[in-house]
Amino acid sequence: MNKNHLLLIAVLIMLAALAACNPFSLTISPVSPPDSPLPSSTPLPSPTWTLTAEPSSKPTETPAPTSTVTPTRTPFPTPTPGGAVWRILFKGAPCSEMLNPGCQPFDGTPSYLYTINSDGTDLKKIEVVPEHSYFVQLSPDGTRLAYIGPDSGLYLAEVDGTNPTKVLDRLVSFEFSPDGEYIYYSVHQTTNDTPGYFEVQAVIGRIYLDGSENFVLTTLPTLSGAYIRVSPDGEWILIWGESKKTITKHLLYLVTTGDGTVRHLYEGDHIWSARWSVDGTAVQFVEWYREAGSCVNVFNTIDLDGHRLSTSTVTGIDSCLAWGDWSPDGQEFAFAVSPGPENSQHGLWILSFNSGYWYKILSDYSVSSVRTWSGFPTDEDLWR
Repeated sequence: MNKNHLLLIAVLIMLAALAACNPFSLTISPVSPPDSPLPSSTPLPSPTWTLTAEPSSKPTETPAPTSTVTPTRTPFPTPTPGGAVWRILFKGAPCSEMLNPGCQPFDGTPSYLYTINSDGTDLKKIEVVPEHSYFVQLSPDGTRLAYIGPDSGLYLAEVDGTNPTKVLDRLVSFEFSPDGEYIYYSVHQTTNDTPGYFEVQAVIGRIYLDGSENFVLTTLPTLSGAYIRVSPDGEWILIWGESKKTITKHLLYLVTTGDGTVRHLYEGDHIWSARWSVDGTAVQFVEWYREAGSCVNVFNTIDLDGHRLSTSTVTGIDSCLAWGDWSPDGQEFAFAVSPGPENSQHGLWILSFNSGYWYKILSDYSVSSVRTWSGFPTDEDLWR
């Protein structure tokens, strides 16, 4: 080995020693990317799912809502922000008349039917039906009054409440046909009288106003407490209620008014209010479920094949929406919350889908049902 080789080795040893003593002395400049970038992997699309016309079970993956209404409490009373004022029918009683503290709706206090404007004005009590009656509706021509009496019977009367006639027993829900010729109804029926055990089913039918014909369209087995809404064209009946034999607790059906053909539309946790869209091409309903001890209230819109069109999740409301109904234009929702031992949210509330606000329009009332009121007698002597 010559002297040059020994000198080169000595220099390399010195450089290595310097680098060990100062490890940050070496800087690396960024390298410009090549003209053609290296190919990268394409991310997989987010998983999505669509309800089928006849779902067999609730999907395990809940889709992200298409929109979210973030409500804010505002002081009572608050006028409806924008939109038309509409009439609300509800069953209830003043808190001052309740037998038990807390203004709970099921304490035996006599309850009555009331109407109120959606801006909280013009509260009136319906005097032409007995106490503890549920729901009341005028015939499309305004000549007859129908209501569910305190014995769960369907009664027809004059518009002033006189000459009431009972036409059906064990009624759950009813509506006039759009032409006013029929009343469509659902009846709660038990099928087994064994002590300590019984089965239930919902009988769906129609009856002439004069009672001359009572025709059963179909029977939905194991469905309890079936509520109905007739489509604007009178060709379909929307039905929802609680199932007694499935893990899923509530079901939605469509039944044709012609031959009673049944279409299974949707199944979910708790469905408490459903209605037809204004044009009759879709169905809107409220579904709630519990998550981490809280109640999640979801507003769904689906088509007549059961495919989801939109979903809005309401946050900030501490309790489940137990009773409610849409405004005629579908832009607002009147509701009462489900009562509980520590729940003081009694009264009547409005949720605006346009503004995203919810607010109380009526305080100090216990409310146990809410429906849109499509009309009422013009004779003010019938009201108080």
